[in-house]
Amino acid sequence: MRPLTVQELLDIWEHGQALAPARRAVLLLSPACPEIAREDMVRLSVGRRDRLLMDLRALIFGSPLAALADCPACGERLDLAFDTADICVEPPALVEESLILDIDGYSIKLRLLNAEDLDSVSSGADIDTAERQLLERCISEARYQEAPVSANELPEAVVTSIGMRLAEADPQANTRLLLSCPTCHHQWLATFDILSFFWREIEVWAQRTFYEVHRLALAYGWREPDVLALSPWRRQNYLAMIGA
Repeated sequence: MRPLTVQELLDIWEHGQALAPARRAVLLLSPACPEIAREDMVRLSVGRRDRLLMDLRALIFGSPLAALADCPACGERLDLAFDTADICVEPPALVEESLILDIDGYSIKLRLLNAEDLDSVSSGADIDTAERQLLERCISEARYQEAPVSANELPEAVVTSIGMRLAEADPQANTRLLLSCPTCHHQWLATFDILSFFWREIEVWAQRTFYEVHRLALAYGWREPDVLALSPWRRQNYLAMIGA
């Protein structure tokens, strides 16, 4: 993996505006991980992809993270500060191509979810519908006492076990933070989505960079590549001299 250049990151942000989140992840990781073919990148498990996104985010913006969360009990807003290392999970030593789950007479063959699966979820689908669509895609084969069954026929207890089996095999796919409210002391688990968090950071950074290019171009007549070629330290010094 290598860090992205300023120009690459701006191009990715521009081209990613109209893309679904799963495709934005591929757009970010493909130039940063030239050792992984694009078609293989799309098929990476969600957890493997998210771990790569965390590593790339640390290369570009550093490993510390800052976020906000609202207590679901009292509404208090929490300022969160943690590090990439705090939320990175080591994958199992052996990553299986397919997973087998035998429970309550059901024999189910599974595979880990990937970017193509996430991208396939119908736009605007509610949570229950999206979960059902993903369940159907991750099941390669399902039988009850040797008779084939569909995903819709699986009882809730079996569906829950499938979710647990997938989480066990791809733990980084569902990163959650244990939070505690300092006001009411309520504790809860909050999901942390590295892709949306990282993309929002890129968005803020891109808007700030465009403003800096605009100010320096007006003041000195420089072209965008001239400004972007400057180190952040030099750019800030020039901005300070023109009172930006």
